[in-house]
Amino acid sequence: MILRRAVILVFLLLLLTAGMAEAHRMFLGHRMSLEIFAIYDDGEPAKNADISIYRLNGTTQDYDLYEAGVTDAQGIYKVTLPGKGTGEWRYAISGAGHSEEGYLTVSAERPPSPEAKALGLALFPGLLIGWRVRKR
Repeated sequence: MILRRAVILVFLLLLLTAGMAEAHRMFLGHRMSLEIFAIYDDGEPAKNADISIYRLNGTTQDYDLYEAGVTDAQGIYKVTLPGKGTGEWRYAISGAGHSEEGYLTVSAERPPSPEAKALGLALFPGLLIGWRVRKR
């Protein structure tokens, strides 16, 4: 019984102290592209509608014009945002006597790291085994 507990303890310690394998370093980049589509209330695409894309200026707290254009025959407008596209965005579309605007926030926050998830998964079996051993 003592040997079994010692083996389990050593196994858990090895599991918790194991480092991550690391390969050659790789660098990644990305661009944020938006595809904005506009339709009228009857379902028809808002073709050739005027569209303006604005970015919030952190200093003045005003929206500065980033790009202006016209939607295509399907009511679609595509734009690639600068850098990683982070920030507060506003877009305004108008055509045939109709107008609409929308807002979008692109954040640079990252999801939880895989290491944190792996640690949580590694602890669960150990706790379960400890609970079962203690229950006996």
